Parts: sequence; structure tokens; C-alpha cells
Amino acid sequence: MDLPDIRLVASDMDGTLLNSKAELPPDFFDIFERMRRNKIAFVAASGRQIHNMKIKFKGIVDEIFFAAENGAYVTKADKELLSLELSKDDVRQFLEIARKIDGTYIVLSGKKFAYIENPDPVFLARLSSYSGYLKPVKDISQVDDDIFYKFTICDLINPATNAFPHFEKLRGDFQVKISGLKWMDITHKLADKGYALKLIQDSLGVSIDQTAAFGDYLNDIELLKRAKYSYAMANALDEIKKLARFQTYSYNEGGVTKALSQILPK
Repeated sequence: MDLPDIRLVASDMDGTLLNSKAELPPDFFDIFERMRRNKIAFVAASGRQIHNMKIKFKGIVDEIFFAAENGAYVTKADKELLSLELSKDDVRQFLEIARKIDGTYIVLSGKKFAYIENPDPVFLARLSSYSGYLKPVKDISQVDDDIFYKFTICDLINPATNAFPHFEKLRGDFQVKISGLKWMDITHKLADKGYALKLIQDSLGVSIDQTAAFGDYLNDIELLKRAKYSYAMANALDEIKKLARFQTYSYNEGGVTKALSQILPK
């Protein structure tokens, strides 16, 4: 069987590349070596903050593209390729709305830290992806020495029915996305993983037909649309499975690397 001419691989992290313990598949670095050997670029695309993406890829951080904060912040080695910021006025607007919604907590993702106001243990237990870069403050609106990329609401009720209706009116001016079972993200209106992937594709001269992408949730829709070889995880939402051209094993079964082992050259 002839292998596809893949020049670029992009993957979501949580629920996709990482397992339920937030670990890479055991064979990831072997697969990455195959990509390196065949001059295939790799993009880690996530809602995570940049620091908490890089710690997963020790030893190769300068060799891969990072599309952090749902694509609002894109880097390669020491170069910033995209920085789509939220203004302090934007943040204040979101805070005014979010503070009135029952059952929710706020995370403001900045370039330096992720900021929270409420260190409730139930809330903190859900913040493993911010480990090491979480900074409790008395009032998020008073943080003035950082650049902000993503305003996140942890909704312990249901973000689709509880928090999202309060922010739906902002969708024309911002990206407002349900990003997990208990999560909703707000970013710059141009910030999505697909926009970030297009930027990287254009910089490398790689087409959609030469791209493979993997995802599981609603904030991966644009990413998958930028790849001919689009894969939904077995644990993905039905909407993602309908959108993707292919399906692979679940995140706990190493679905990303299993698929890549079949379609990448040795």
C-alpha cells in the first residue's frame, strides 16, 4: 500500500495525545524520530498554557511547533509566530459576566502564569494542566504585568447550559468554545487551532492534503478541517467523529501513535 505524502502532523493534547494521566504514549518519541527522519513537522495544539505544553516534550521542545491557548499563542523554538491577545478591557468585561454565574470558577491564562481568585480544593483538583504556573490572586482584574490569551470558565454544573448562554452574545467578537465537560474558553476572535495550523502550513509550504490532525472535542473542529487525514479519537464527541475522515483508538490506548505508525514512512 502506498503511504500518503504527509509533511505535517498536528495533535490536540488532553483527551487525544495524552492519556487520562496526562502522559504521552510510550512510543511517542519513537514515532517522533520517524517524523524527524522523514522531515515531517509536528504541531502540539492545545488549550493548555505554553509552559505546561513544553514540559511534556522534554528534549525536543525546540523541534516542534506549539499552538497554545487554543491557537492564540504559536511558537517554534525561541520564535513567536502568533500572539493574539485579550485586552484588559476584554478581561474586565468577561469578569463582570462570569462572576454572576453560579457554580463556576475563573482561570485567566497569561504568558507568565494562569491566574485564579478562588483556591477552592474542588476547583484546584481540576487544574492539573496548569501545574507549576498557577498563581492565586485577590482580584484578577488588578493583574497588570502580563499578557493575556485565554479566559476560561470551569463550570461544575454544565458549561453548555449554564455559562455559555451568558457569553453567546459575544461570539461575533470573540471565540467562545466549549472545550471540555466542565470547561468553556474565550479567546481573540481569530484564535483557533485551525488558524494556527494554517499559519504553520503556509510557513512550511505544506498543503491540507499533506497534513494529518487528531482531536476529540469541539475546540478541535477547525484543526481537523485543515487536514485531509483528520482523525477522531474513539473517545471523541460524536460531532467530531462525524467531521473527521478517520477514527483511531482512544487516548488511553495510544490512538495517535497507533494511527501514525500506519501512515508514516519508517
